[in-house]
Amino acid sequence: MKLYNKVGDELYIIYHYDEDIETGDTLLIWDEREGRGLLAYVISHEFITLEGTLDELIKNELIEHTFKVFEYGEKFSSQLLGDISNMKIAKAKIRMEIKDDKIDFWSGWIPTRDVKIERLGYDKLIEKMDLKSIKKRILIGISPDGDKVYIDGSYLQGINIITGEKGSGKSHLAKTILVDLIKNGGKAVIIDLNNEYSGLRISKDGYRSDLFNKIIVLRPGDIEGGMKFTLDYIGIKVMQYILNKILELPDHSTRIFTSIWNFIQKRGEELTLSKLINLASSKTIVPHEGVRDAIVSRLMILSSMGILTDDYKESTDLRKLLFEELKGGGALIINLKGLDYQTMLVTVQIIISKLSEILEKVSDAVFLFIEEAQLYIRRTEWLNLVTRVRHLGLFQFYITNTPRSLIPEVIDQADNLFLYRLSDEEDVKYLTPIARMDSRSLRELSSSIPYRRFILFGKASKNYPITVDNIEIPYITAGVTKKIW
Repeated sequence: MKLYNKVGDELYIIYHYDEDIETGDTLLIWDEREGRGLLAYVISHEFITLEGTLDELIKNELIEHTFKVFEYGEKFSSQLLGDISNMKIAKAKIRMEIKDDKIDFWSGWIPTRDVKIERLGYDKLIEKMDLKSIKKRILIGISPDGDKVYIDGSYLQGINIITGEKGSGKSHLAKTILVDLIKNGGKAVIIDLNNEYSGLRISKDGYRSDLFNKIIVLRPGDIEGGMKFTLDYIGIKVMQYILNKILELPDHSTRIFTSIWNFIQKRGEELTLSKLINLASSKTIVPHEGVRDAIVSRLMILSSMGILTDDYKESTDLRKLLFEELKGGGALIINLKGLDYQTMLVTVQIIISKLSEILEKVSDAVFLFIEEAQLYIRRTEWLNLVTRVRHLGLFQFYITNTPRSLIPEVIDQADNLFLYRLSDEEDVKYLTPIARMDSRSLRELSSSIPYRRFILFGKASKNYPITVDNIEIPYITAGVTKKIW
């Protein structure tokens, strides 16, 4: 390999086609005389274009298809000419600089062309980057060289994005990470759109897995063992938000509802849905017919969802589940499969609001896994999650096919990006602040990632991109899609 040119933060490196250089490889460019070097990440490849090469290729192709050609030249000369036309250029992004045995961000220094260039395998890379020291080992996959890749779970305590095209392997990675978070004593809540995560309770041989007793699956509204809440548990603030923002009860009617709620509490009576409906239906309490109808209709919608109960014994206590039943680590899976849109919105609003309240009162923390968050989280609550609740200890994983659906604040605050194949130009451009790479280069890179492979950017890799392949885990991980054929 020879250093040919530098343009901006990109190096152009000439290499022989027999040399094993792949997109996603790390190259060490070392200047022996200065004892200084660069770490560069390969993002694409090109053919060398020499003057006359195109003419020669056209002539050869035309002659070979028109005449029977006999080679009379020396074999060595013929091979040499062929090798020259097949030489390649690797385009590599400068990411780090090595100076005085320390690694830091690139200062702008460049070596001479007379340097040693070598491909760094995963073991050598993590040694150079000082990534071997890990407090909480979280398995995320295997390197292209076949080495298991672990990251420090402490670097996941923030905001993490897993994104890529449908079927690229995002959900599998989320489950892989979740498994080791649980085994390291972490607690997680998973908003599960398609009931994919509950399979972790079953091993691939069909028996209960070692996580069976560490995972609780709840489905809103189920008659037996489902997730239900009393009005007292939900509280007036959450009810106001649900009625006003989700069920679109007008502001004036929401204030009337609040006065009814306070009226019941002042009298020391038990808050029940039926009592609220009866009082809201009363002409004495609510003289205006339109207001009565508006409040009662919304309460009837809530009643039909099956997530409210007047029985304290069947009410779900999230704090008890997370910090008593799952005390040594575990996951609470909220199965939303098949629920209507409004029920999903109400359920998620209650979950997030209660988690916020709980974390204000405990010293522990919780991981929250959310697939396609834009479907059931409104912007106001999303901002609250990213800014305030994150600092309370609700660490978040966003898994999505369309990163542009994430609000800008998620991108700005993200600590780690797990990037799978992504070909949409605008989606790629949206992610450049996290990857610390220009949109053109990131687009070249993301469109060449094979399925089941991802690139990790961020704190967990000390801001150096690391190429990782999905790894099989001994649990049921695939969701089942109903098909005709």
